[in-house]
Amino acid sequence: MQEIYEKWLAADVVVLASPVYFYTWSTQMKTVLDRTFAIEKDVKNTKFYLLSAGAAPTEDYMELMLKSFRSYIGCFRAGGNEEGGYVFGTEAMTKAYEMGKEI
Repeated sequence: MQEIYEKWLAADVVVLASPVYFYTWSTQMKTVLDRTFAIEKDVKNTKFYLLSAGAAPTEDYMELMLKSFRSYIGCFRAGGNEEGGYVFGTEAMTKAYEMGKEI
């Protein structure tokens, strides 16, 4: 990943290429994407493109992949909250806690 990080951070354009498997990324690409969390705050002024193909009868089968791609690159645009604790005491945490008690 260190080699990928260096190239990624030096690039003006990043093309994410993956076949569509069950409506989204291949396992290999998803692993790389998850590991880019380590450089998320350092990615600046980068253009992203998605190159993908799948054996689907209509374009709407690609919608989840497109939504995932847009959400993923949104992480680099908006930044995140690495400090933690931002969920504590929220309605979402209460709901998750109550759901967990039912399991």
